[in-house]
Amino acid sequence: MIEQSTAARKYSRVSLILANLVPVFGVLFGSWTVSDVMIVYWLENVVVGFFNVLRMVFAQGGFAPDVNKAINALTPQSKILQHTAKLFFIPFFIVHYGMFTMIHGVFVVVLFGSGGPFSGSASTLQGGPFAMLSAGLHQTPLFWPILALMLSHGISFWFNYIKDGEYLTADLPTLMSRPYGRIVVLHLTIILGGFAVMAFHGAWGALVLLTILKIGTDLKASDWGNNLMVRARKRRNQRKGSMSADPTSGSPN
Repeated sequence: MIEQSTAARKYSRVSLILANLVPVFGVLFGSWTVSDVMIVYWLENVVVGFFNVLRMVFAQGGFAPDVNKAINALTPQSKILQHTAKLFFIPFFIVHYGMFTMIHGVFVVVLFGSGGPFSGSASTLQGGPFAMLSAGLHQTPLFWPILALMLSHGISFWFNYIKDGEYLTADLPTLMSRPYGRIVVLHLTIILGGFAVMAFHGAWGALVLLTILKIGTDLKASDWGNNLMVRARKRRNQRKGSMSADPTSGSPN
């Protein structure tokens, strides 16, 4: 399918909203502070990165269409070469995205502090984002938020990427850049909202409003990420159509 199916969109949005409501319960019933909420939102970066690696593992689209065509013309083993390229793209993404996430995590802890029930896991920032995720899974305050985020993004991965067939045309360069735009917009909004909450001395009402703001921005950012994949797939199909229509451009696929 070129367009995201209605069912996939519905399941993805519902799971995203439910996962984002977990901090509301933490604020209302668990005495969460603004720093606790910010650390949970930061941990979502790690979850997003994890599922983006899975997307790259399952991707069947290789490189950009023009590059795929050139590779096809050079060797009949083009598919093997395209999959072998994952051995470069995936580790590069993990290192680059890991550094990006690490710097963002330090920024969040410095700005909003690391006190409260999540202070132990915040100190593991020095071990990297996956060390903090692992530590969080072994702490009761963080276990449920992380589980909710994993389920939310896992549902989106299954329905949008696998079941809707996005993986069949997803290419590695598009997947490499996919998380960054979403995270930058989303977390600029969250950080600005976090400062507003601190101005109200962490009042629970302000924290709930921050969560609602995050949900709205997250929905828009999620749509942007999905639309990025749709646009890439449309461009790929248009180029394939123009190549097949041009009798001088024929080359083995």
